[in-house]
Amino acid sequence: MIEYFDGVFHKFVNNCYEPVRKPLLRQTWRKTLKMFEEIIILPDIKTLAQEDVQELNSKQSQVVENMLNGLKVYFTENSGKCLKSKTLERMQEMQDLKKVLSQYRLTTDTLIKNFVTQADNQNRFAEEESQGEIQLQVDLFTPPGQEHHDCTVKIVSASRLHWNTTKMFRPFVEVNLIGPGTSGVKRKYQTGTKNKTYSPLFNESFHLKIMKPNDPIDYELQFSVKDWCIMKTDLLVGVAVMPLRQVVETGSIQDRLDLGRSLYLTKENKSIVIILSQRVHDEVAQEFVKLKKLERTEIV
Repeated sequence: MIEYFDGVFHKFVNNCYEPVRKPLLRQTWRKTLKMFEEIIILPDIKTLAQEDVQELNSKQSQVVENMLNGLKVYFTENSGKCLKSKTLERMQEMQDLKKVLSQYRLTTDTLIKNFVTQADNQNRFAEEESQGEIQLQVDLFTPPGQEHHDCTVKIVSASRLHWNTTKMFRPFVEVNLIGPGTSGVKRKYQTGTKNKTYSPLFNESFHLKIMKPNDPIDYELQFSVKDWCIMKTDLLVGVAVMPLRQVVETGSIQDRLDLGRSLYLTKENKSIVIILSQRVHDEVAQEFVKLKKLERTEIV
């Protein structure tokens, strides 16, 4: 890249008039940032095999930021014939990229907490095309003098499940607690299976603990209805999320959640998923990524 810029920028500066040169430099800078984002900082992990995923740690993210600052010199020198440094820094693409790089220096717990608190309508796809629904009750309680918050989840039933299969349908519900400080604690629960029914009745309860000083508003519950399969991976019927901040004010909620084929993620939350996907030796990070990438696959 340095060799390329050495040759190209000499031509830009000496052969282009200013009305052409500066817009050309701005566009080249934007393309440079886009390349850094797509190849190095936020690679599309769907196109990479797991063994090809390279972890970008906090130290390396600082190196990448220094590289960007080094490349910026090519756009800002040459006695006023190029762009001003402030112009490059004010570009939205540069600000967004530096924000993402700073997130690489955050802990897994902090990133997951940020994801939960800024997540916007993860159930959007369920609202657009429901694959069924689940009826549930969630209760929150903080026992006096205890070092934890109690969360009781009751899965009452599921109904109108959309599922085509030539084999016996055995639906069950998986419940995952997502939030900071969950390493070493039980995060996953599931109901028993029900046979040959698209409106199963469960009436099963689970008791979860959120350790202090963590706040329940920084947590969410993810519900996945699956078709139990012997000798292979269970198949997703639909998925939904309930942020516990919806429960904190009243302490209890009864609700019906529509199930979607997958979860809707904002650009900011997609960035967090990609960052955590590169922490291949972090069990909590890998489990989180797997949950957020759940997607229904139709049986052919």
